Amino acid sequence: MKRNQLVAAVTALATFSVSSAYTAQIEEIIVTAQKRAQSVNDIPMAITAFSNEQMSEMGIENTGDLANMIPGFDYSETAFGPPVYTLRGVGLNESSPQATSTVGVYVDEISIPFPIMTKGANLDIERVEVLKGPQGTLYGRSSTAGAINYIAAKPTEEFEARIIGSYDDFETLNIEGFVSGSLADSVNTRLAVKSIKSGKGWQESISTNRTLGEKDQLSARATFDINLAEGTDALLRISYNRDKSDSLAPQAVRLDANNPVGPSTVLLNSTLDKNNSLSAAADEDPQGAEWTLGRHPAVDHETTSFGLTLTHELTDTLSLTSLTGYSKFEDTGSTYERGGNTGLLVGDIREISDGYLRGDFNGLDDDTYLTTDFVIQNGEIESFSQEVRITQILDNVVWMSGIYYSKSEVAYDTEQIWGASSNTNPAPIDGFGMNGAHNIVNQQNDTWAVFANADWILSDQLTLTTGIRYTEDNADYEGCVTDNGTGYNRIIGNIFFGDIDLIPDGNCASVVDFGLPSQRANEATKDSLSENSTSWRLALNYNVNDAISVFASYSRGYEAGSYPSLTAVTSEQLNPVVQEQLDAYEIGMKANLLEGSAQLNITTFYYDYKDKQMLTKIPVPVFGNAFGLANVDSSEILGVEAELLWLPMEGLTISTAVSFLD
Repeated sequence: MKRNQLVAAVTALATFSVSSAYTAQIEEIIVTAQKRAQSVNDIPMAITAFSNEQMSEMGIENTGDLANMIPGFDYSETAFGPPVYTLRGVGLNESSPQATSTVGVYVDEISIPFPIMTKGANLDIERVEVLKGPQGTLYGRSSTAGAINYIAAKPTEEFEARIIGSYDDFETLNIEGFVSGSLADSVNTRLAVKSIKSGKGWQESISTNRTLGEKDQLSARATFDINLAEGTDALLRISYNRDKSDSLAPQAVRLDANNPVGPSTVLLNSTLDKNNSLSAAADEDPQGAEWTLGRHPAVDHETTSFGLTLTHELTDTLSLTSLTGYSKFEDTGSTYERGGNTGLLVGDIREISDGYLRGDFNGLDDDTYLTTDFVIQNGEIESFSQEVRITQILDNVVWMSGIYYSKSEVAYDTEQIWGASSNTNPAPIDGFGMNGAHNIVNQQNDTWAVFANADWILSDQLTLTTGIRYTEDNADYEGCVTDNGTGYNRIIGNIFFGDIDLIPDGNCASVVDFGLPSQRANEATKDSLSENSTSWRLALNYNVNDAISVFASYSRGYEAGSYPSLTAVTSEQLNPVVQEQLDAYEIGMKANLLEGSAQLNITTFYYDYKDKQMLTKIPVPVFGNAFGLANVDSSEILGVEAELLWLPMEGLTISTAVSFLD
């Protein structure tokens, strides 16, 4: 299958600030993209980096704001909370909690393994570095698109403190501050806190006087910089993030009412005629949406993380670094609206047929609104990572080598409530309808790797970069779909086995070995996936002069295989995707122009995919097509991007970015 897509985006921003110390030169940003301090213009890679001061001037407050300033970078939320990061068209639109991202996210080089855990990563940062293209050699698996590395602000020996705030649209109060200073002779500390809370939602109900979209977020980080001995230092970070904000409601665009399937469709048509609640008219009202009456969808997320960086100078040129990370994420009852309508009155449903009210729904009062598609999630994620590397800086070569290990465990329970949806209630007959399902997922991942990287300084102008990494990934998966009395097990038993009482309530119902003599249900789907990969990178950087450099690179990266989190009719829907491979070819230029007042970066690239991972539809017996993960045999991306930062006069900053993808 081949699909071509063309995307173009242009953004521009002008900000005004006045400072008595202003000079019309762009600040040189020192980055650690290659895990050592270098000027961003000396690295043979497309990198966009912003200091904290630049982000403040440009109004960059969160990861989503970066999409307005970085060519080729996109950020979007999914139905169930985990954000999707995309760089140069490389991303995976998968909303499972255990889904990894093609864009790796790091804080001080320590990985945040799952996108749902990345909230609050941008608290009190010194700078952000966005690395484009496969980063498999130094940053490991699951970074075929690139990496976002947040560098947290470090403790200071002298006392410093700051608090800033803003009051924005929708009664939103944003407060952020820090305190930093010496705690003892060899210990400096820094405490940072950020709170975002709004009193009014930005989404508006089409039919009622309700709003949705209020923010309620709190982030905090304590950092300790400790000198353990001569040449030995420790940096300890303890972070906390809580998010109890409203989740998004969808905009219902169209209701196919030409061929009613059952009485619930007739009721939905009536609802549409009464208040237009199923037609949010997104083009006319971007804030318009609809959600079930009596429900207020919101997330309930909490993340606690720990990071420890140990550095020891073995000699004047040789150093040892240890990176240890631990994170725990808890979801204690997040809710999501997916029907995009107010739901149906139970009393109206009873007038037509009680057959639509199964299990616990039978006891609902007549004035209760029954949702057509609502989701409740509970779960927990724990992850641990450890990296140890050694680095040597010599006159003609800078090299590093290390080992890496990570382990994660995901346990999630997703309750889907379909209520009176006509898709799941085709007839008011026992055994031919269901009000919901439970999806239970448990997954464990183990990864270990060895890597090496070297910058060979061939001359004052020419540098060759070589890197290689070998990785082994192992995943153990257990998935189960059940109903807890909502009718799912009965309809599966009836359709596939001719017996509505075959699968007891609460037992697993996904059909295994469909169509074979061994066809069965009533057990969890268990599977394991073991993969290995070798990533590499070759790059040349040539300094034309002190202001202009050009580079060319060839790299290979991998996105590890994974399992979905789905309400599966058959176990085939729970099959994993295997790892995807991306070969990237890139040529670029970085130029510091107009006596240092302008920076121009231009890059062209070609990506060759094998086994690209996608969330798609796959054939399911009786039910037609249903969601599942799949690999695309081959695909490709061709792109050009450019970014310009210019300080034409005192107090004026102009930034323009252009991205072209085919």
